[in-house]
Amino acid sequence: MKKMNKWFTVFILVMFVGSAFAFAFMYTPDVSSQQQYENVIYRPLTNYEDAYFLQKNIVIIKYFYSDDCPDCGYFESQVADLLEFFGTQIFVQAIDADAYANETQSLGIESIPTLYLKGNSIDKVSEKIPTDDMITKVCLLYFSYVPQCNVF
Repeated sequence: MKKMNKWFTVFILVMFVGSAFAFAFMYTPDVSSQQQYENVIYRPLTNYEDAYFLQKNIVIIKYFYSDDCPDCGYFESQVADLLEFFGTQIFVQAIDADAYANETQSLGIESIPTLYLKGNSIDKVSEKIPTDDMITKVCLLYFSYVPQCNVF
């Protein structure tokens, strides 16, 4: 009887561990089909957060948009291109200009969409420009060398 209890206990343990592994493999989300960036947020940064990224030689891009903006699609795809090119060397804030009107006003944003670029200086882009020109603008904002800017 003792031997049967031992085998039964081992069987239950194996079933428990096996089901845990099966659950983990079955419910792992497929992130390969989604483009996810860890360096994008949907709110303004605090002054402390701004300083942290600038000290790390990371250019901050504040992308101001609104729901009824006709040109926001172009700027959104350009921001995606910049994220692909620079990776973690930039940090993007996608800011709804209507929801964060105080931030929009305090930075002097006059039109939507606008890219507010912050690094060793500040630049604002409110007109459509080629992505290569935007990359050059970002490269000029770094405090020190970044390998992505080697081609310019």
